[in-house]
Amino acid sequence: MPSHSSRVDSLVPVTLPQPEVAAPNPVSEQIPSTSGVSVPSPGGRSGRQGVPAAPMAPGGRQLMPLIQASVSPATWQAHGKAWGDWESMVGGRDVASSDDLRLEVTVKWLLQLRASGVSASMAQRRLSGVAFHFKLRDWPDVTRRFIIRQALRGWRKELVYRECRRPVSFNLLGRLIAKLSDVCRSLFEVALFSASFSIAFFAALRIGELVAPSGSRPGGLSCADVVLGNGALRIRVSRSKTDQFGSGSWIPLHPVPGVSCPVRLTSSYSSMRGPGHNFLAHADGSPLTKFQFTSVFKSCLELSGMNPREFGTHSFRIGAATEAAKAGLPESEVMRIGRWKSACFARYIRPDLL
Repeated sequence: MPSHSSRVDSLVPVTLPQPEVAAPNPVSEQIPSTSGVSVPSPGGRSGRQGVPAAPMAPGGRQLMPLIQASVSPATWQAHGKAWGDWESMVGGRDVASSDDLRLEVTVKWLLQLRASGVSASMAQRRLSGVAFHFKLRDWPDVTRRFIIRQALRGWRKELVYRECRRPVSFNLLGRLIAKLSDVCRSLFEVALFSASFSIAFFAALRIGELVAPSGSRPGGLSCADVVLGNGALRIRVSRSKTDQFGSGSWIPLHPVPGVSCPVRLTSSYSSMRGPGHNFLAHADGSPLTKFQFTSVFKSCLELSGMNPREFGTHSFRIGAATEAAKAGLPESEVMRIGRWKSACFARYIRPDLL
């Protein structure tokens, strides 16, 4: 059983400047470096050694809180990490003064990603993060150059990447829950993970909607998000990847036969838990984290005779969509279950991998 203090690797943050009371000077407006050290005015060379100053687009500094709010927290952090990795390739050169130099650094960075085995789709996402920071600095976006776009096309053909995470089927879910008594150290932990596995599957939740990212960072289901009564269970997703304005949505769950019933398992766990904000929490009140959920999940997979490397936390959501389609539900119902807004849900239906 993983320690409650287990850490989740943190992404490189982007430090937000505070709005100034005085009238802004567009020429001297700066975006801070991802190291958290203030970047000097143009022409200065203090701060993070080797990283030149970078003027933002006029008004950018005052609008940074709104710019951050325009994307999800996960995307904001991913963009910051991509930028930090790109910055590490600069090597003291004045990239603010030359498009060609920024292109050279970008090419070197992409080659490093390729050598490390990163897929083309992941490289594209990281490249989008770098492009985001180029635009914040009002630099021409060299990631749109022909050579970059063509190289990515070749990358996709050379390293054919197919999303192959296997779904957690209804039958596998029952086997995983049955193995928890061999993985967890107490009946409370068995009840906690049984409820979390069942809710993840039947509510088709993303991991960030279910549990906290770490012990020190808030997130996941709160007690107010879980309502039990009249033989049913309601789960509220207060904010999600496709609901950045926090409108929220309620997901009704009903009893199902077998050991994985979400109503029975959640009710059993709820009767044992103590007070606290996070609904899914350990006996000492500390929140269940993504790292702990993943560790126990992989241990149960291994004990069930499955290859843990073929699964991920998204496998519960994939399994919900696959089982719904397998049962003959119409596309509109599958989309409702997973709260999908477009036809992208079709990528989650993988009966051949059950």
